[in-house]
Amino acid sequence: MRIAIVTFWYNEEELAPFFLKHYSYVDDIFVYLDIDTNDGTRSICEAHSNVTIRDMSFPEGYDPMTHTSKINSVVKGLKHDWVYVVDGDEFIQQPKQYEDAKEFLLKQEQAGYTLVIARMFQVFRHFTDEDLDISKPVLAQRCHGDPNLKTMFNRCYIKPIVVKPETGVSWRPGCHVYCGNRNIRVAKEQFFGAHWKMADDSFVIKRRLHNIQARLSQRSLKLRMSYQDIGITEESILGDLEKHRHNPDVLSSLLPTKDKLGFRRLEDLRDKYEGKEIWVLGRGPSLDDYPPSFFVEKISIAVNYAFLAFPNCTYYHSFHADVAEWVVENWPDKFSKCILGCLWGSSHGDRQRRNVYEGSGEVPIYAKVIWSTGPLDTSRYRGVVECNIAKESCDLIDGITTLHTAIQVAIVLGAKRVTLVGCDLKMRKGLIHARRTWLSESHEKAYLNRWRRWVETRFFPGSRKSLLWLVELCKPHGIEVVRYNYGEGYEQIKAQS
Repeated sequence: MRIAIVTFWYNEEELAPFFLKHYSYVDDIFVYLDIDTNDGTRSICEAHSNVTIRDMSFPEGYDPMTHTSKINSVVKGLKHDWVYVVDGDEFIQQPKQYEDAKEFLLKQEQAGYTLVIARMFQVFRHFTDEDLDISKPVLAQRCHGDPNLKTMFNRCYIKPIVVKPETGVSWRPGCHVYCGNRNIRVAKEQFFGAHWKMADDSFVIKRRLHNIQARLSQRSLKLRMSYQDIGITEESILGDLEKHRHNPDVLSSLLPTKDKLGFRRLEDLRDKYEGKEIWVLGRGPSLDDYPPSFFVEKISIAVNYAFLAFPNCTYYHSFHADVAEWVVENWPDKFSKCILGCLWGSSHGDRQRRNVYEGSGEVPIYAKVIWSTGPLDTSRYRGVVECNIAKESCDLIDGITTLHTAIQVAIVLGAKRVTLVGCDLKMRKGLIHARRTWLSESHEKAYLNRWRRWVETRFFPGSRKSLLWLVELCKPHGIEVVRYNYGEGYEQIKAQS
């Protein structure tokens, strides 16, 4: 099977490497390159053996009607089995149950289909996203976006753009719809993908203002073609980027594991939020005081089952296998949020133990946790934490409760202030855990019956002591660990707090 791509470019040096990597399996990529291109796009294309450059000009300015007319004539002349018609910012992929696009298209071909629709989400740079990196899988780097595909603009990106050329298909401007054709049979299965028009601050101003708006022909302006790029300003674009910083993840659940960002370690997140405030959510009863939207724009780490109350926390943290397994079974699309502690110590064979949780479809973040075997003030415990603060290591050390390793995770992430909520370390009205974090009422009752005495007499006192010790250890390094009470504000952590 031979696949071709037809695409029209002007000054695409920022996106070209990602486009050509994503579509590296395609046999022939025909880049119709505007002759006015004056950046590094041409040299990037020339370095790829499957790319053929053909010059294209728009003497009266960029015109979608001229563009689409050229596409129609080019596609009809190709002899490939399938052709994709995609822009430089459009990335599509086969459903994850197929090994690759050719396997997927072969099935559609055998079923007699001649056109496949691509359903693309508008993706944006999430506030947790890192800079784009050509060494990483492309789609996995921008998974957050607008989940609503029914709005006028988003609906336009459910596009009929994968076709068998012998159908003689003709598209209307923009390739959002095609003209009636008896040779076309539309497949029931679809490609999915992402429209990177707004995927990163590093190129969006240049592409929208200079590459598109400034080049539109008079006919395009009069007919309001490319209407979404008419009348925009740098200020309006930046405002739109900020508006979408907290979009949900719309792609991760659709990606096969091999196309995700791979095995991840806590070390990879070192100083990701340098100088920021990071909120750590425990399961204490006071967590029920907080409204559902309280942590929406905050960098947050939910400890153990605290995520049941606030599923949109930035990360989930635990070193208990049952917590990770619950996420895999119930919220598999959120498993990539998990920072899982892997125990390391003499009682665990002096080796890191980790579960891959096969079948989850997601890739968590692993952290090495050293099992504490002695008093909290031993040089060993102090040494591990201070190496963490000094950025010499990302190892964590257990301090009775997962709360203490969560604070250490926040330090690795670069926190200047670690703010604790729901970290009561005491009972309230007969409850150990906030109601909104219960797995079930019967489960909580059984836990209370079995563990209440131990929790009150040993776990809470020991945890308070180790928390105070950790707070004092952080102070000389300019890292503040405080408590926050809803409706009251911040509180310093003292010996009896």
